[in-house]
Amino acid sequence: MISINTNRKKALVLVEGQTERRQLARLDQGLYRLLEQGGYQITYFGTSIYELYDPLIRERKFDSLGSYLHYKGIVRCPEGIRPQDQFSLIYLIFDLDPLYHLYDDDKIRALQHYFSDETGPGLLYINYPMLEALFDVERNEDGLLHIRERCPLEECSSEKYKSHVRSFTAFRAPSGHPFSKLSPYCFAKLGMLSIARYRQIMNITGGRWFFSDLSGLLAKELAAKNQGYIYPLSCFPFMALDFNAESTISFWQQQIASFRP
Repeated sequence: MISINTNRKKALVLVEGQTERRQLARLDQGLYRLLEQGGYQITYFGTSIYELYDPLIRERKFDSLGSYLHYKGIVRCPEGIRPQDQFSLIYLIFDLDPLYHLYDDDKIRALQHYFSDETGPGLLYINYPMLEALFDVERNEDGLLHIRERCPLEECSSEKYKSHVRSFTAFRAPSGHPFSKLSPYCFAKLGMLSIARYRQIMNITGGRWFFSDLSGLLAKELAAKNQGYIYPLSCFPFMALDFNAESTISFWQQQIASFRP
């Protein structure tokens, strides 16, 4: 359990599991330096986003995510401070995981709607179908990298999808092993690829980045799912973009331009 600094509020980043927490912790300089609201705390939930549906939405047993996490012992609340008041920003990074036993189209729509404000209940970023979509990268005939266009729905179980990405990703460490560690350069490259793929899915041509349309993206993904496939895309790079797009893109471009193999 991580103690909270009582002098300054923090940004809470709630992720699905330990794997995601370790991945995100490597991105300090590449991502979280942009969160200037008094620091951040990466906490793992330990299970799927769908486990939040009943206590927060259907049964309404808790008035906030902070209260629920405090009740579960996931975060510690300092004496004299309400659980819902200890964070200035709340981000959630979870997997769509469409083959999970509790998955339901209406549930994920309701969760995206509930978690739609990072200064309030929280802002939910969904990985399609899971975090490893960040590395679901291929080379086209010209040798250029791009995120794979489609993933069959039956391949979206955890083990099948992770196995496919490990076997076929074009994004590899110099040793030849897939995504062994994310350096700021690596994350910058993958972040720019994610922007390009998001714009393709959403039919956006050029222009400045303002805010990601998370509900619109979910609608596109659910329409694809109902036709038997998913558009692979990890949305957690968009957290930095939505916080400060100009600074983020500039930082990523600098990392790419200054990289020396």
